Amino acid sequence: MSHPITLNPGAPSEMTAEPGAISIPDLWHIAQELKGTGATIVVDFTDDGKPVEKLAGDYVLDCWHLAHALRRYLIDHQEAHA
Repeated sequence: MSHPITLNPGAPSEMTAEPGAISIPDLWHIAQELKGTGATIVVDFTDDGKPVEKLAGDYVLDCWHLAHALRRYLIDHQEAHA
């Protein structure tokens, strides 16, 4: 049995939903388009201050995978403590 969680607490977009009902937009097409452009973003800096770049499309896919993993974690965590 899952319990509702609050998303974006205190923000105008605040909402309550069960983890399994949280939709995660499919970003694959956006990521592929970005990959096609070769656009990069700075994701970190080396110890000597040089930027570490990553393809923007890959970064979008990383975020998408993270969103799915976090939702799965919430569901599993609630089931383990039910």
